[in-house]
Amino acid sequence: MYWMDSLKFEVFSYYIPFKTPLKLKGKTFATRKGFILKHTDSKGRIGYGEVAPLPFFSKESLQDAFTQLKEVIHAFKQKKSINFQKIFPSLAFGLTCSFIKELPEKISLSYSSLLLGSPQEILKKISSTLTTSIKVKAHSLDLLETIDLFKELKKLYPDKKIRVDFNQSLSFKNAIQFCKSFQPTDFEFLEEPCITKQESLLLSKETQFPTVFDESLPTLKAEELPYIAGLVIKPTIVGNISENAKNKPLIFSSSFESKVGIYHILRLAEKSSFYAPGIDTSQFMEDNITFSLFEQTQGKTIIEKPLLNTENLCYVPLD
Repeated sequence: MYWMDSLKFEVFSYYIPFKTPLKLKGKTFATRKGFILKHTDSKGRIGYGEVAPLPFFSKESLQDAFTQLKEVIHAFKQKKSINFQKIFPSLAFGLTCSFIKELPEKISLSYSSLLLGSPQEILKKISSTLTTSIKVKAHSLDLLETIDLFKELKKLYPDKKIRVDFNQSLSFKNAIQFCKSFQPTDFEFLEEPCITKQESLLLSKETQFPTVFDESLPTLKAEELPYIAGLVIKPTIVGNISENAKNKPLIFSSSFESKVGIYHILRLAEKSSFYAPGIDTSQFMEDNITFSLFEQTQGKTIIEKPLLNTENLCYVPLD
C-alpha cells in the first residue's frame, strides 16, 4: 500500500518519431507516444516520470494508463492508500519515478549496444561499436545465417561479450542445433531462445548455456530460478520488481522510452544491476523533449537528470 503527498500533478504528452520505421515482432513502429508526469510535493520539489506502454508488448494501452492515472490521482487527493501491485506496470514505473526528488545530477554508466538488421548490417555496425557488451536481435534471421553470423563475430571480436535475443523464435530442435555450434562461454547470455518458457528452461538445463528471461518473467516460478542466469527487467513492461526477481542478477533494459525514462532506468541499473543495462534504443529515436545532456561515448552513456523542453510537449488537463 502506498500514500503520497499529491500537492500537484501535471501531465504532458509526447510524440517522438523513429529515425526510420522499426520492425519488432512483425510489427512496424514509426512513432513513440507516451506522457510525462510532473509531480510537485509540498516542499516545492519537482520529480518527473514517464508512462509509455509499448504497443503489442504492454498489456495496457496508453489510454488505459491515462484513465487509471486520473483514478489514482483522485485517490491521492482523497488521501487513500494505493496498492501499486494493482496498477498498470507502465503507470507504476512513471508514478514511482515522479515521487523521487533526490536524484543524481548526472549518471555515467557502461551499456550494451543494440544491433539489429541483416548479418551484413550487423557486421558493419559492430565495427564502430565501442562497448564491451553487444546485444544482437536474431529473431528475424534464418538459423544457418545466425550461426554463421556469430561464428564470424566471435572470430573478428573475441573480446566482445555477446548477448543473443531470439524473442522466443526458435523451436527446441533449432535451439539445440544453435548451441551445438558454440560453447556456453561464447556468449554473455541467450535471451528467451525458445518458443515456450518450458523449452528455454530445458535448453538451459541440457546445454548449460546462460539463459535469461524477458517476456516470460511474469510467469516464472521460484523453483525455476536456479536454471536462469538472470532476469531482463523492463520497468515499463513489468512495473515493480518481484521479490523472487531480486534474488537473481538483473539486466535493466529500455522499451523505447524517451530520455526521461532512460534516465530512471540507468538510475536503477546503477544501484542494482549485475550486467550492463540495455538502453541503446534511443539511437533509433528523434527525441527532443528534454534539454538534458545525453551522449554515448567510449562505451558509456552519460545523461543528466530530466529538464523538460515543454515546447515539444503537449499539456494534458486532468479534469
